[in-house]
Amino acid sequence: MARQATERAEAFQEMNRKGNLLLLYAWDAASGRIFEEAGFAAIGTTSAGISYGCGLCDGECISREAMMREIAVITAGVDVPVTADIEAG
Repeated sequence: MARQATERAEAFQEMNRKGNLLLLYAWDAASGRIFEEAGFAAIGTTSAGISYGCGLCDGECISREAMMREIAVITAGVDVPVTADIEAG
């Protein structure tokens, strides 16, 4: 699993280096899968979307642990690199 994470990170760095990197922001695993299946080579996460999906407001109302858990679920659900907005995390 660590190798796969490293490969994803390297792929993301290369896409970013080339420029014109377009990210859609997933709020759960299902939205991440939809974006991947639509052809996006990488996705981001949205702290607001994840917070709202957990029934909380945006603006650091979700705990770091809960945010990391949700990001892990999104990351596990896709095969493309994921960049995460983890608020103050």
